[in-house]
Formats: sequence, structure tokens, C-alpha cells
Amino acid sequence: MLIGCVLSMTGDGKNALVANRDVAIAARAVNTGGGYDGKDYRLTGPQLLDLELICAAIAELVGRTIAYCDLPGDEFAAMML
Repeated sequence: MLIGCVLSMTGDGKNALVANRDVAIAARAVNTGGGYDGKDYRLTGPQLLDLELICAAIAELVGRTIAYCDLPGDEFAAMML
């Protein structure tokens, strides 16, 4: 096991992360309010981030090195099993 390393197989793929609290607030508004029937809402974060940027941000917050280790698909699958 590698300490301080996030293992994945996303390459340079990016996500727009959204906070759980923000999702909960939006879900509460839709579930308790009116006028939302049949509508589609997509929640997304403000910025596209790859895992290297995410690891760098977390590392800065916790004050230690956290690396992103991109694995080939077969290695990642074997690790997950």
C-alpha cells in the first residue's frame, strides 16, 4: 500500500466536484417545494479538476505530499479485487 498516494485510472480526465451539503440543500428544495415535477436539474461544481489538481489542493490543506498515481486499467482492476 502506498501512503500519500491516490490510486485511480482516470488519466487526465476532469470532474466538476460538488459538495454534499450543496446537493442536500438542492434536494431539500426540490422535494419540499412545488413546481419541480418533470424537471431535470444537474448539479455541478464551479471548476473542472483532474486528480492531480485535487491531490495538490488536499496536500496544501493537510500540509503533506499527496500524489496522484495513475494506473493502467488492468492493474487498477486487480487492486480493487
